[in-house]
Amino acid sequence: KTIFEMAGASVKLTGGYDGWNPNPDSPILHTMKEGYKALMLNSDYIYENPTTNSRKLTHVPANKEVIVSTVSGDWCLMRYKDTEGYMLCSTLYMWDRLDPYAGEIPGLTVMPKIVVTNRTCEVYSMEDNSILKDYPMPPGSCLTVYPKDALGRYRTPYHRTMGFINEDAVAYELDVVPWEDAQPGDLIAAMTTYYAVGVTTLNYQGRNWNIYLATSMINGTVLQPGQAYDMNATIGPYRKSTGYHEAPIMSQNALTGYGGGTCQVNTTFYVTNIQLPILINHRKVHADVGIYYIPRGFDAAVGGGDINLQLTNTMPYAIRYQFFVSDGVLTCCIFRA
Repeated sequence: KTIFEMAGASVKLTGGYDGWNPNPDSPILHTMKEGYKALMLNSDYIYENPTTNSRKLTHVPANKEVIVSTVSGDWCLMRYKDTEGYMLCSTLYMWDRLDPYAGEIPGLTVMPKIVVTNRTCEVYSMEDNSILKDYPMPPGSCLTVYPKDALGRYRTPYHRTMGFINEDAVAYELDVVPWEDAQPGDLIAAMTTYYAVGVTTLNYQGRNWNIYLATSMINGTVLQPGQAYDMNATIGPYRKSTGYHEAPIMSQNALTGYGGGTCQVNTTFYVTNIQLPILINHRKVHADVGIYYIPRGFDAAVGGGDINLQLTNTMPYAIRYQFFVSDGVLTCCIFRA
């Protein structure tokens, strides 16, 4: 069996559309493969060629789902209903692959290394050197960074901006190895998000507790090729009886609930996985506007029922998950098992 048959993948990976009769006069070859799905961030047009000076084929309203075949630079070849054409990638958000080997997801931050701190340190703004974190990171914190620049700064994504830590705060660094070249034990993907600490309310103490509890249930998980993963089945149900504390949640019906904070664990886990050719079978976002600790369109909520994350290891080898958590720093790593 192919890796996709082993995974039980239901998406069509070979192109073509059942029951679709393309316009024979279109200049586009109608062998378009389904590489990604995405939502319209704003309303825009499909163009006949990858330039805004070409003919407009049809208008697509905001928040409509489109199918994308391939991405090249700022443009993608895509389909909406019965129209194929080209669209600017910046018009789309909330991307997920239908073919896990389609390529990188536009707008995704792919982190090249992790570092471990040797002392208490701050994250500073790349814009004005101001302190970004409300609470210093303790020694031994693990976070994802870009390679050190000429000024001795390791840049790190912080919420929806870019920060840095100084080289004198780094004790150790480890490169992410391209998955195709990885040997057993190699780090192949990593991502960091940051959360509030030093908040004295019981609700926020509960959120921090829930982050530690949920990550402890994920740590050490090994997925074989073709094996599926269900986040709610792994860290749920989110109840007092299963060890969760009450904490702030994003809900139309309540301000707090048991398990608040697990969505940040899940989002960090999700963004780490999509740096690899891993098939996301199901994902739910918090809202169209997203959540503050990750760029818009890259969050993933959990909470029971349909609010869940499900994926399949569509890579040719087994992988292992490991979280590193310290005060305010949440880092997910994937290793070749």
